[in-house]
Amino acid sequence: VLIGPGGMVNAGSFLASTLSLSNDDFLSGNMTFKQASGHDLSAVVNQGKIEVRDGGFVVLMAPSVASEGVILARGGEVKMGAGTEATVNFDGGELINFAFQAPAAGTGTLVMSRADANNVLAQAVNTLGIE
Repeated sequence: VLIGPGGMVNAGSFLASTLSLSNDDFLSGNMTFKQASGHDLSAVVNQGKIEVRDGGFVVLMAPSVASEGVILARGGEVKMGAGTEATVNFDGGELINFAFQAPAAGTGTLVMSRADANNVLAQAVNTLGIE
């Protein structure tokens, strides 16, 4: 899935994924998306602008996810995650949860929210005595 430079999505809410959702899961309300066996891993890339209504959500999920553009969700949620299985929850709880296999020791990529990264940095940087 590619939203190229100059591309624009304007919606109430927006979900983009390369993972599969079976008809049976969809009809039963089980929103568990999985990597289709035998298919190459793929990506969701935003190089443009995604804007949703106030309080809306944006979910980008695939084995690889990148946002080099702009995402606007005033008062809403933006969730991006890379993995081969994800469950989306539309009942007001956590919007998205990922299941993944841990990579071999010393390898892999950690993805965290900006708030979590800020919390880590706030605890790691000592600014006492600096004016």
